[in-house]
Amino acid sequence: MEARMTPQEFENGLKQIGWRQIDFARAMGTTPVTVNHWVKSVTPLPQWAIAHLELLMAMHKHIAPPTRAARAAKHLLDEGT
Repeated sequence: MEARMTPQEFENGLKQIGWRQIDFARAMGTTPVTVNHWVKSVTPLPQWAIAHLELLMAMHKHIAPPTRAARAAKHLLDEGT
């Protein structure tokens, strides 16, 4: 099965929701090295990770980001809408 998302799109999706690779790794119960390997195309990007990121992107306006900087960025975005 072909991936629905490229590693670059995955990395951009994380940035879009204000998450770092380490945030995604912690939330998904994997290691930051594993997530970095997906982004760098060292190992294939699993479909479950893509599905989770797509869900996070869809829910982004309704959930709090995991870091202080991400929460501040979301607050600024929310003020603009």
